[in-house]
Amino acid sequence: MNSLSLTFFAFTSGIPYVLSHFFVACFILVVGTLFYVKTTKIDEFALIKDGNISAALSLGGTVIALSLPLSSSLQSSLSLMEIFIWGFTAIILQLFCDRIVRIFIGDITRAIIEEKHAPIITLVCCKFCVALLNSAVISG
Repeated sequence: MNSLSLTFFAFTSGIPYVLSHFFVACFILVVGTLFYVKTTKIDEFALIKDGNISAALSLGGTVIALSLPLSSSLQSSLSLMEIFIWGFTAIILQLFCDRIVRIFIGDITRAIIEEKHAPIITLVCCKFCVALLNSAVISG
């Protein structure tokens, strides 16, 4: 078998694995993001459509912070069930820590509506820090 044939064989045998893991991870990310959006007091999507930078920072930071530990669960998991277990565990931990950080920062809802960037940037930085720690714990 030549090199091109081996490469094609590796691709065709590996692509179902790659696609299934990718779509499961995307599903978990969407579920986590929708859960976050539905449990906040404001409609960040509507605010973003109106040009609210604080809402964009907050929601964008959330999606990135949710995806970091999810990517670690992909690296350390060998099966779809493991990805579900570790992926949803990562999302739950991330959202829990987000709520705790909001207690210490103050009224994030008002800060988003009034476009006060400092508390939002602080919140996003805390989300990233927790996401990095969460990622390290998951990857072992």
